[in-house]
Amino acid sequence: MSYWLREYDPFLILLGLAVSLAWSLGGLMMARHGFRLQSRERLLVGLGLGLSTYVTSANLIGRWLEPELSFPIAGGLVLGLGLTMAGTSRRALLARDDFDGWRPLVILALIALVTTLVGRGLGIFDDRKNLSIISLMAAGDIPPHFYMDADVLFRYHYGSQLFAASLMRLTGLQPWSALDLAKGALAGITLGLAYVAGRRLTHSIWGGLCVAGVALLASGSRWMLLQLPVAWIQAASDNIVLWGSGRLSAPTLVEALGGAWQIAGGPRAGLPFAHVNGILQPFTLGLHSTGISMTRLLLLLALLTAARLAGWRGIVATAMAMAAWALAWETDFLLFGCGALAAAGLGYRKLSDPGRLQARLLLVALGVALALALLQGGTITELVRQVALGADAGQAEAGFPISLRWPPAIVSAHLGELHLNRPSVWLVALAEIGLAVLAAPLVTWWGWRGLRRGRLAESALAAAALVGFGLAMLLRYEVDRDITRFSATGLYIWAVLGTGAGWVVVRRCRKLWVSAAYAAWVGLLVLPGIMTAGYLLPAIQRPVLSEDIEGVDARMSAVFWDRLEPKARVLGSHPWRQVVVLGRPTKSVGTDFKDFPSWRAAVSDPVPTEVARLGYGYVYMDQEWWDNLSPERQAEYADPCVALLALESDLSGRRRWLWDVRACAGTAVPE
Repeated sequence: MSYWLREYDPFLILLGLAVSLAWSLGGLMMARHGFRLQSRERLLVGLGLGLSTYVTSANLIGRWLEPELSFPIAGGLVLGLGLTMAGTSRRALLARDDFDGWRPLVILALIALVTTLVGRGLGIFDDRKNLSIISLMAAGDIPPHFYMDADVLFRYHYGSQLFAASLMRLTGLQPWSALDLAKGALAGITLGLAYVAGRRLTHSIWGGLCVAGVALLASGSRWMLLQLPVAWIQAASDNIVLWGSGRLSAPTLVEALGGAWQIAGGPRAGLPFAHVNGILQPFTLGLHSTGISMTRLLLLLALLTAARLAGWRGIVATAMAMAAWALAWETDFLLFGCGALAAAGLGYRKLSDPGRLQARLLLVALGVALALALLQGGTITELVRQVALGADAGQAEAGFPISLRWPPAIVSAHLGELHLNRPSVWLVALAEIGLAVLAAPLVTWWGWRGLRRGRLAESALAAAALVGFGLAMLLRYEVDRDITRFSATGLYIWAVLGTGAGWVVVRRCRKLWVSAAYAAWVGLLVLPGIMTAGYLLPAIQRPVLSEDIEGVDARMSAVFWDRLEPKARVLGSHPWRQVVVLGRPTKSVGTDFKDFPSWRAAVSDPVPTEVARLGYGYVYMDQEWWDNLSPERQAEYADPCVALLALESDLSGRRRWLWDVRACAGTAVPE
């Protein structure tokens, strides 16, 4: 019970199911009446449209309404939008053939279940950040403030976390179980869309499965470095400075390649450093970062719908989905917008009249989505505000966070900058990029040629891949490892579209060596994903709540989550745990990730009157913190101005206290 549910209420579970059904049916009607799709595509496309429109609606409504109302109303709004589109269309509301795609749902439900159970045994990819903002948004803080500084809005892509927050609020889940369930749902829909897109590209069921397999498993080829002479790798290693988790894994590349990737919350056995990647992680691993799942979902949704809009209905549906993309992963949204502009502008004369109409409709939809992105919150909104006003918008410094990188470099989140003016690192850079880059010429040609046939979506994505890969080499970001999002998107597009285009080439060419080359490329492309999946699956056996979260915290969450007044601030010796457990903000660490001196002083000597004077109304205390207090300080927590709201413990003797010190503010000694 401590892992799954915060509270068991059959009504809440039914409410969550009803809201999910509402946005699913609304999305299905949007797919039927807003786009010209084949019948077998509508169900899965409808799920993607419904979920993304629901996220956009919940984000907008959540600014003004309490979460008890905003999330159900958002589901009803998606259903209402679908009904409106159906009511203005000449087609029937729904038809039996709209459900032709139900068979893959059984497999996708199994994938979602396995993903959820694996996620239950992992705590990777910034669980502290994800769980904190999920808890805050489920309690009504939309758009969310920085989870360790309640005074500033968070410049972050929180779209997928908002979906998890709705699951938490609607069904009574805990933050960690809502996160894992959201990962599973997003992964299932994403792979379903990959299959549908692959089947359209290849006109083959087996081709659809091949594209879905590549979408799940494709990654870089760092493992190929193990096949090179040690002297070559040593020469490259001497010119490489590892970053982040790469540096934590080993001091040099040579040592790291033979060991495990050190990452907090990972599987017990560890993941081989040679089979992970600092640019394009396999989706088997990346899906445990909710933002990756949602951006892949929306990228595939764009591939399926961007050239098939049916008038104003298609514009509205696309704009809502693209606004969710801007909220979930702003870089991919902007790349797709750039790709659509490039494809429509450079290839406008190549397009047929229907193709030109589709280009105009798509650009209008993207314009509406961009307008929403400037206002709805998240990275784009806060970045514009930060640049325009010079205000702190959830980052360390005001000003524009992007600058020029020279000389150009391939950037890896693990291996750092691999500068192209250093020949010794070229082989490492090529291995890190991986085999997906080999499909770049084919995908670019395929996209340009497809304009004549109205394949605007494929052309836009092919252009976006080139733009993204080039930008990552030439631009530097304030958190430089994040620039790999651009190159990762380019590689992912080349992998997916390259698989589809390669399938068609093989079928038409009918030469053994072409088929063998294609099979070898696909096999080597997915090998790292297969390896990482094997290491991740045993996590099913070992459920964990999260990093630094224990069963006693789950018990406290069941009693006091979202029970304190909305503006309450909670002091804890841990910088963010109390945010997850109680759904209330704190002020512990700044956006530059440096401790506030006042917080550090309060933790070192938590005098109740001083804690209250600093603006903290409550103290969430763990066993270690309590044991380190002097007897005199412990005695002060028996003062009349201090109220013990809860004391929870587990079988191992670990305890948590929740103290109310608001009344102590009136007894503070004036300065």
